[in-house]
Amino acid sequence: MINSQVAAADAITSFLPLVIILVPLVGAFLLHNFCQKAKPRNICAAVTSLVTAIAVVSAYPLIRQHAVEYTFLQMANLRLFLRIDYFSFIFAALISLIWFLTTLHATDYMAFEHEQNRFFTFIMLTLGSCLGFVLSGDLITLFIFYVLLNILSYVVAIHEKTPAALCAGNGMLYLGIIGSFFLLAGMVLLYKAAGTLEIMPLYEKIAQSSINPYLVMALFVIGFGVKTGMIPLHIWLPKVDPAAPAPVSTLLCSLITKTGVYGTMLVLVKIFTPASIMPNLSVLLPHMNYGYAFIWFGIITMFLGAFMALLATQTKRLLAYSTISQIGYIIMGIGTAAYLGAEGAIGFAGALYHVINHAFFKATLFLVVGAIYIFTHELDITIVRGMLKKVPFMGVIFLIAFAGIGGIPGFNGYASKTILHHALVEAVAHSNSVLLAIAEKIFVLTSAMTLCYFTKLFRGLFLGDVPAKFEKRRYKYAWPVYAALGSLGVIIVAIGLFPHFLLHKLIIPTLQGFAFDHHAIEHLYAINVWSSHDLQGMLIIVVLAVVMFWAMDRSNFFSFKFPKWLSIDYLFYHPVRLFCRRLVNPLRPDNAYQKTQEYNQAH
Repeated sequence: MINSQVAAADAITSFLPLVIILVPLVGAFLLHNFCQKAKPRNICAAVTSLVTAIAVVSAYPLIRQHAVEYTFLQMANLRLFLRIDYFSFIFAALISLIWFLTTLHATDYMAFEHEQNRFFTFIMLTLGSCLGFVLSGDLITLFIFYVLLNILSYVVAIHEKTPAALCAGNGMLYLGIIGSFFLLAGMVLLYKAAGTLEIMPLYEKIAQSSINPYLVMALFVIGFGVKTGMIPLHIWLPKVDPAAPAPVSTLLCSLITKTGVYGTMLVLVKIFTPASIMPNLSVLLPHMNYGYAFIWFGIITMFLGAFMALLATQTKRLLAYSTISQIGYIIMGIGTAAYLGAEGAIGFAGALYHVINHAFFKATLFLVVGAIYIFTHELDITIVRGMLKKVPFMGVIFLIAFAGIGGIPGFNGYASKTILHHALVEAVAHSNSVLLAIAEKIFVLTSAMTLCYFTKLFRGLFLGDVPAKFEKRRYKYAWPVYAALGSLGVIIVAIGLFPHFLLHKLIIPTLQGFAFDHHAIEHLYAINVWSSHDLQGMLIIVVLAVVMFWAMDRSNFFSFKFPKWLSIDYLFYHPVRLFCRRLVNPLRPDNAYQKTQEYNQAH
């Protein structure tokens, strides 16, 4: 169906990358113009996302030979093109598969919602832009899809059009616009330093220029950091998730945040690294310093995200804070990869593995919560109780995802968290730093906190007596809901039981495209996550979590409310918003803006 030919020693020219992006765009066109009724609309949306996933998977035999490219424009120092290699394939496959399962779930979730055609149309458009982002071979193409992703994800996030949804969506959009300006500024400086915007190792050219590498990297990190939900750029996520439909919250937390992770990985471990291993490590000082800083960004993000999740009672807000915390693990892994330089393969492998695992268990958790919301229309764990009696299937799937995100052996999160812990321990040994030794202790503490807040969530949603107003409702779902959640549950268990399969078949081959030492990569084949030492470490975390949960429950810690003025939103972003409103309000006296302003003042 797709004609391909070897164009160069390191790439295959093919229409396949373009086809992957066009499939959801064509599906969006069909949805908007020809699928006005429920059944055709649901079939078209599900088939479009399925065909997209099949198209992505069909690239695997090709990338085992060479990278696959499609060029839009070729000029002297400028080439706009799409590229599929092992690294981009992992993200594209993850996005397309989970998008398909989420779309299946959404056909039942959205059955009684308004503007269903608009919803599914923009869901498909967002899928196309998300895939375009991770398949970009140069920063200009990536920037175009970054901007499109900001706009399209905003439309689906404000689907309900309530004041809360508009306020949260506006915050997400504004931060996305700010992030795009930082990204554009970084691209301008990078082009001035390196003379190209292709995504490739450019450290030598940057180091030889007069451009400050710290400044360029900071611009990129802020630009992509908005998407990741990294603290202090996280504030949009806990606001958007509760206000958006559950399928949108699923895509935002499990996939769209990964586009920011993808960009951060490209910059820190691809663009700002040498083309080959350099004997003089002093030239990597900016790279290593940024790696050290990123380790701490990750540690702070994982700890504060978990801490805020412990205090949340609204289910989707708790899951949003949990996402921030888990992103912290990934950022920490990227930091160790950069800090260790050529020896950092283990950090990058752990981060990439956790990207995959987090996408699966977080999608599962959001879709379970969405399934409960279909009948309760309430997600506060102080109100919804006893759902295990009404929907035992959802309780079982929730526990599987809970075990995954908690890092319990036999479930997917155990392997990636174990590898990340190994990477952090290696960074401690490499540096002999007391501060990094403290960071390792915070890593263990945060892992115990994760078990605590999910125990609180499970007890709140599934245990206890069913409230009278929910008792007589008939809890029956359409088959796509069971199919989507059952598939995700099987994937979580399969990865957990066979953790080395994914490591050997996808993650280690991906590392060959980065400037890591060959022996450091080969060492990953020898890692055995089932070692007694690692299992004992997980046992310590479980025991610590039991003690912490008992102490927090006895002291009513879960009910504690911090004053609003202590939040990052209030201390920093609120004054900035007030200043911007004073500038913009006289220029835009429309009703929608006034309603949003009144809502902001009331809340």
